[in-house]
Amino acid sequence: MPPLQALAALHGFWFMIVGLPVVWVLGHASLPWLRRIQQSLILVTLAIGLLVLGHTLLVWLPEEPELRRAYVGQRFLFVIATLGSDLGLGRVPLVQLGLAGLVCGIGARRKRKTLLAHTKSLGANRGFEDSAPATQPFLFN
Repeated sequence: MPPLQALAALHGFWFMIVGLPVVWVLGHASLPWLRRIQQSLILVTLAIGLLVLGHTLLVWLPEEPELRRAYVGQRFLFVIATLGSDLGLGRVPLVQLGLAGLVCGIGARRKRKTLLAHTKSLGANRGFEDSAPATQPFLFN
């Protein structure tokens, strides 16, 4: 097992690498694209998690002595936390990808609420004759 400081540094590194594009996407992507990105990240996380679980149950478990088989859950969590090259996947930031998907989902939900509130406020102002046209609500002369 790697030292705790090295594991924390590695996770911090991956949070920076995965987090920066997520921040950019939250500010620039439309609502449908944000939902697609969220669903893709969650799907990739679940698929890799299932691969790890399958590898742990089908490859690791039969090779281990009887005393270690009781620790299959801890082994699964260990592999998820460190996800090394024993699966042939290389280094995959599984925890960070899952959290990025959750953050994109929260951002999409907030963006949807903001758009709905903005649409309702435009609808409420349409009855006034001196309001701006609905097609150009933010243009000032």
